[in-house]
Amino acid sequence: MNKIIGLCFAIACFSTSALSSSIMGIGMWFWVIISVGLFVAISQYYSPLRGIGSGLAVLLGIVSICAVFLGLVAATIGGSFHLDDREALLLFLFFIIFLLGLILGFMYKKSIKLQNDLDS
Repeated sequence: MNKIIGLCFAIACFSTSALSSSIMGIGMWFWVIISVGLFVAISQYYSPLRGIGSGLAVLLGIVSICAVFLGLVAATIGGSFHLDDREALLLFLFFIIFLLGLILGFMYKKSIKLQNDLDS
């Protein structure tokens, strides 16, 4: 299950990067999101890196939910709430990254706990 969620996380990261580059251009965050998504997807297939990958997924998820909140605050500037379709889709993709990142983190934590209970 970790592998499927890791691949979905990577697809969400690639989609978010592609959409953000079409809106704002390629910058540092474009490369950060792509590299974290790729590392998380690969780390789910290589057990020693699974913890680091899950931790990076949680960190990117936290940054993504901050981006969603800041995007919603920025949409209210000028007295009326307005988001274009592409901007709303970008915020939705950031929210998907947040959800999948937290799921990966919780699943890794649960697997470590189960492994420690079995070892005891």
